[in-house]
Amino acid sequence: MTREQLWDIIGDIDDRFIAEAAQYDPKQRSRSPERIGVMSKKRIITLALAAALILALGVTACAIGVSIHRQRQEALRHELQIDENNVTDYVEFAVPEEGATEGGLTLLSTMNNGDYQLLYFNISPVSEEMIACLDQENLRDRENRDDRVFWPYLYVNGEYYGILVNLHTLYRDAYDPETQTLTLRASLPNLKFRDSETVEIRVALGYTDNYAQIHESASYGPVPITLTQQSVISVRFPEPVDFENPETGGAGQIIGADLYAEGVTWLVTHDDMESVYPIESQDDLRWLPWTRARDKLELEAQLHFADGSTRTNLAVNRSEYWNGTVYDIYLFFDGTINIDQVVSITIGGQTYVVR
Repeated sequence: MTREQLWDIIGDIDDRFIAEAAQYDPKQRSRSPERIGVMSKKRIITLALAAALILALGVTACAIGVSIHRQRQEALRHELQIDENNVTDYVEFAVPEEGATEGGLTLLSTMNNGDYQLLYFNISPVSEEMIACLDQENLRDRENRDDRVFWPYLYVNGEYYGILVNLHTLYRDAYDPETQTLTLRASLPNLKFRDSETVEIRVALGYTDNYAQIHESASYGPVPITLTQQSVISVRFPEPVDFENPETGGAGQIIGADLYAEGVTWLVTHDDMESVYPIESQDDLRWLPWTRARDKLELEAQLHFADGSTRTNLAVNRSEYWNGTVYDIYLFFDGTINIDQVVSITIGGQTYVVR
């Protein structure tokens, strides 16, 4: 079998294998000190990786000479529907095409979805003993951590950033035991890094003692990465969509939308914005009645495509406040869209032409 034949098979693989590889954890939420928005719904991120594809094909990297990095890149392209939807803001990094994997941190690809800069990368070698300690089910809601439980810690520009288990990381389905390679994903919020062109990332596997001291058992990186910009179509409605807040008696408007391959961001203004935002604490729920007031409109909105199909904006949501505007950020549950094929938007009973 040639490498080209393998890629043809990967492109035609049945979607059920992809579905088996995709997992999500609606209980995990990522937060950062600089974040001024709120998580108004469960963030559900699905990520399919190459392990299921390789098992379905019944081949390994050693058998066909294709590197694990290239295998993972091809699997990501397939799951994220990059080629089908002409996603131009998805960037792949140069990786070895063939041969054994090299140790360290190897960048695979990156994509800016309007909310986060998503980074996909491999780390190796990671022993199977460490993988056993990275079992996500055992980590969830665990209060007492010891040296039997390892975590992947992310450092950005030399500073501790967070635990990757809270940033939607898969473990067992993302691990190749033959090359001892683990595929991870990190999410860097755009607002936090809006003034940065490049960042340097490092991942460490280790544990935290009772004094919150991190003890590293393995380190990968650091590796510099250039942040990318999203491809976006901005639509400003000539007649904004009005809505009322029945709980407070206030009024607001949806004034436009930003469309990108991975989701939609609605631009909103309403009464009391200056007093509602920024959110001071997790118990500060002054924003909640306003979210409920516009939620139905945004969830039932439809995108109309050139081929006559439509897509309802059923996606996960988070709200940010920036420079006098509320940004309701929706990311599609699965896959992407071709933004060049969107011809109009219907929201609140009104239809607006995109082009």
